[in-house]
Amino acid sequence: MRAFFTPATWLMKRLTYPQKFGLLSLVFAIPLTFLLSALLTDLQREINYTRSELEGTTYLQPLRGLMQSIVEQQLLAERYLGGDQASLSPLLLKNETISNQLEAFKAFDSQYKGRFDTQTQVTVLFNEWERLQAQLTLRSVADSNAAHNRVLQAVRACMQRIGDQSGLILDPNIDSYYLMNALIETLPAHQAATASVASAGGNAIDRGTISPEERNTLTVVNSQLQETNTEINYSLGVVFSNNEALRPLMEESVRSFIQATEELSFQILLQVIRVETPTIDSTTFRQETEFTLNSSFKLWDATSTQLNALLNQRISQAQTRRAFFIGLIASLILLAIYLFLGFYRAVMDTVRAFQQAAGSMLTSNTLSNVTIDTRDELGQVATSFNSIASAMVESSSQRQAIVDHAAEAIITYDQQGIIRSANRAAERILGRNVDQLNIAEVLGVELASLQQQTGAAEFDVRLPNGETQPVEMVLGTMQTDEHQLWIAFLRDIQIRRRTEQERNQLQAEMIRGHTAMLARLSAPLIPLSDTVMVMPLVGALDGERLQQITNNLLDGISSQRARVALLDMTGVPNVDREVASRLLRAAQGIRLLGANLILTGVQPDVAQALISVGGNLDDLQTYPTLQQGIRTVLRNHA
Repeated sequence: MRAFFTPATWLMKRLTYPQKFGLLSLVFAIPLTFLLSALLTDLQREINYTRSELEGTTYLQPLRGLMQSIVEQQLLAERYLGGDQASLSPLLLKNETISNQLEAFKAFDSQYKGRFDTQTQVTVLFNEWERLQAQLTLRSVADSNAAHNRVLQAVRACMQRIGDQSGLILDPNIDSYYLMNALIETLPAHQAATASVASAGGNAIDRGTISPEERNTLTVVNSQLQETNTEINYSLGVVFSNNEALRPLMEESVRSFIQATEELSFQILLQVIRVETPTIDSTTFRQETEFTLNSSFKLWDATSTQLNALLNQRISQAQTRRAFFIGLIASLILLAIYLFLGFYRAVMDTVRAFQQAAGSMLTSNTLSNVTIDTRDELGQVATSFNSIASAMVESSSQRQAIVDHAAEAIITYDQQGIIRSANRAAERILGRNVDQLNIAEVLGVELASLQQQTGAAEFDVRLPNGETQPVEMVLGTMQTDEHQLWIAFLRDIQIRRRTEQERNQLQAEMIRGHTAMLARLSAPLIPLSDTVMVMPLVGALDGERLQQITNNLLDGISSQRARVALLDMTGVPNVDREVASRLLRAAQGIRLLGANLILTGVQPDVAQALISVGGNLDDLQTYPTLQQGIRTVLRNHA
């Protein structure tokens, strides 16, 4: 070690104090300059990135206005094409309004051409709008809905492009990220789905009948409404958990949005999709859809406002941190210069005092006491050896007191494992006085493996009372004049382990709860009467999902004492042989419970799969539609 510092000692002995200060300052200044530069660069990068996100949210505002106007025009077009001649004038006025909005948007977009690459998406938007305008009042309701949906999709594509270009999609903070996702993805999807529901459902209600195509369309878009509603509920729940300050600012808008969407979805399902003739009047239906759309756009506005506030707050905080660091570094530099100058003056005063004493001794040959008003190393030269010894004893006592009152057990032992010393915490943690005991026996491990331990290790130590004490140990070495000693630091980790176990149990319970909830939602069992239940299925069936469906059926029939279960397969396009075989076995299990399984809405591919299994299908009742099955079963069990 002495040889290592020899070059530095040699250099310092040949420099004056100003030169030493200059050299040390340069050595410290170079890395500090690089660190400060990197820190300020990161802060500026964060500010620039956030400003880009703010530009993105600004760009989204006119797109939001277009989205609402196009949805409103789609509803007016559906009314006009459905026979409401009074809707023509408002439709033409809305068309003119959208044209003006697009012209204003074109001018607005030109301001960002050098910033955002949206030319392709904007071109598609204007092309789709021109196609829609060409035959606005000459189309059928279905063609009008399709044309408006293409324009809405073009607007959403512009929003998504802005999210990519401005960096919103990569926002690093969880609260602003979920707010961004609601603005760009979830809420626009919800608004487009609501418009489709309003158009398709309104036309069917006006006619007093619903076609299979309209029923399928409504089923799909109603599912989209439920999905976006669930996603908004989850996303903004995460936002509120992470940033409680946003809850009172947005909770009312979120509650209104969720309630309106759930009520609309419920009305569509029960009064349009699942009945032969819609039972809701057109005025009530349109009021429900308009209220849902308004709540969606209000939530969009509230989300946009809070996202802008968060981004502006982030910029302000970054600028404050930058100013703070610059001020702090400047203050530290000035303080260092001030202290260096003070230190140099103090050293020179001490040197002059020694020079005067030496001169007096040389001239008068008498001992002259040196009086130094300092407490540094030069002042200690004038102190006595007793004072030095007293300071050493006091320092040793202080160190021993720190060891005795430490929360961790500190144990030293020799090469044979015999414990030479242990503090009070060792007796408390290990449950006994361990002086002169063997460390391997105390911890219950082999001494050889203990000596090879690197880093932190955990042990379960058997205490004298039979209990187990979990500890974490870090091992170090200490070299004395003749021997090498090992130092073991033991920490009680019983509370930490208990906390980890509780956290793991809580996570497992949450996962089980989420899994059970998702399983129930994927196969709802709806009671129609005391003895009749129905389960509608939508989407593909695999073995795992069919097993969950079977469990739900058996549990529901057993608990409700039902006699008939209708399984609606209208939304299941096809199944494989394995799923068909399991379906037949489920029917057998239901019969064992004293109930009958009736299939409705069986698709051709599903029927072929059931036949290919080769089972007995004589006892399996089927109906072409869910309505026929419900009507027949309720009549038979009235």
